[in-house]
Amino acid sequence: MNAHINHDLALGVVETCEALNMEPGDPQHQDYDAVNAILKSTEERVKRWLLTGAVKELDHEVAPADDMAAIFSVTVARAAAWVRAQVLWRLRNEPDLMSAYLAVNERSTELAGRAMLLPLPMR
Repeated sequence: MNAHINHDLALGVVETCEALNMEPGDPQHQDYDAVNAILKSTEERVKRWLLTGAVKELDHEVAPADDMAAIFSVTVARAAAWVRAQVLWRLRNEPDLMSAYLAVNERSTELAGRAMLLPLPMR
């Protein structure tokens, strides 16, 4: 989800807006945000299905604190992706700057992915 939302989604929004000959704004943003509720519900169902054994017991004991402390939030990431789409929209006639922006975004997406894989210190 990290790579898709933090990297690909903004590009997809821009490509879709170009194909439909419309700027990323309202009412598209309302439709875009409506997906968050579907993703949240799906994420909760999938989490329950994936968790087994001791991890499931631990999640039950600390929920929802573990979710609140998580390093990744689909809703927050999608909000940032919308902003990135708006930036990319304005950069589409500046190929050098767009290329540099995409390279920086790719690197930050990679770093976020690595951060999610790091074990949290036990105290």
